Amino acid sequence: FKASQLNIASLMLTGEPIKDDPYAVEAISREDMKMVMMYYVNSTNPKSCCVNPSGPLGITGAAYDAAIAEFENRYPSLKKIRGTGFGLAAQKIEGDIFMELVRIAMERNTVVLTVHDSIIVKESEAEFWVETMNKVRDEVCKDAIVEELIRDSREWLLTVRENRELIKEAEAEIRQTHARRVLIMGRKACVERQMCLHCRVDLV
Repeated sequence: FKASQLNIASLMLTGEPIKDDPYAVEAISREDMKMVMMYYVNSTNPKSCCVNPSGPLGITGAAYDAAIAEFENRYPSLKKIRGTGFGLAAQKIEGDIFMELVRIAMERNTVVLTVHDSIIVKESEAEFWVETMNKVRDEVCKDAIVEELIRDSREWLLTVRENRELIKEAEAEIRQTHARRVLIMGRKACVERQMCLHCRVDLV
């Protein structure tokens, strides 16, 4: 699938897949736009991830705004998923699609290899699988509810944030505990050295 999560969103919101290349914009390169879209569908603050000089892209704010404006003018229905983390929940949809494709392959006694959002098949069966992939995706997306996916994504992101705070607190406690142990061991070693010195003095 090309632009898998964007196409899933389009199918759920409009009933139609994206017809052209959503990564082709004038403001930035296609590769940069793919990264921008990754944050568009997965992050709650996609612009900061891309415009931040120390971030994965470091593109200018003007270039980012121009790219997003062109994208949203072309696909106005997809504005709804920006900053929602939709892509995280859409991974479940992708999983359902590929599980069904594997099931069909097993019924046909055919081996398929899944690679990210694509499958590797015999060249002689390519036409069948292209048609089947699109059909299965349409059926799975038809039964999904975009509002529920967005809600699930937000809850997941909130849980991740909470867990990050807990992890930070735990790591801080571990560091403090380690520092206390080092201090205690240092004091113990110092005492042992002093005792050894006293022993040597007594022996002399």
